[in-house]
Amino acid sequence: AFDGWYKGETLLGAVENGETLSAALATANLNKTEAGNYADTTYTAKFAKDDNNDGVPDKYQVAVTFKVVNGSWNDETAEEKTVYVNLYKDGVLAEDGSGKLSADQIPAVGEKPAEGYKAGEWDTTPDTATAISAETTYTYTYAVDDSQTYTVTYTTDGNGTVDPTNQSEQVLSTTAITGSKATANSGYAFDGWYKGETLLG
Repeated sequence: AFDGWYKGETLLGAVENGETLSAALATANLNKTEAGNYADTTYTAKFAKDDNNDGVPDKYQVAVTFKVVNGSWNDETAEEKTVYVNLYKDGVLAEDGSGKLSADQIPAVGEKPAEGYKAGEWDTTPDTATAISAETTYTYTYAVDDSQTYTVTYTTDGNGTVDPTNQSEQVLSTTAITGSKATANSGYAFDGWYKGETLLG
């Protein structure tokens, strides 16, 4: 990307002024002899790396990465999103400057939790007011939804009893599932635990 017009090591005006060296800027910076006459002068257009191809040299930008955990962005994608913030100092692009996110750079999130989760929160909430001067990562994590549960039911064929008869747990966990003890009625012997018609060991 275009990095400015230089006379030697001196930048002639801000990069934002564009690729054209104006006649006014060129004539104002001409070399002069001791007698005050104009002398040979060389101006150099310089270019710098622009890996994201947005027309702004990378050295005047920092990457801001957004991550989502236990769900998706509202657009139903789950990949990391990276945007770039331009760095300014005194209104001019500068390597030692700072910048701010724009509203459209912050991904919408909170409406697409994975099963077992609900809306969560950012580790640090991104906004359009905070000055950013270094690479930054924001992570949104959906929270466990304790209202989403499943039930394990323990029953008999009528020839005994079980304790407990059922247990409930959050759909992401098995912690509360402790099993059950079967006791045969008089005249019967325990014949195994079954799931449907399948003997479980």
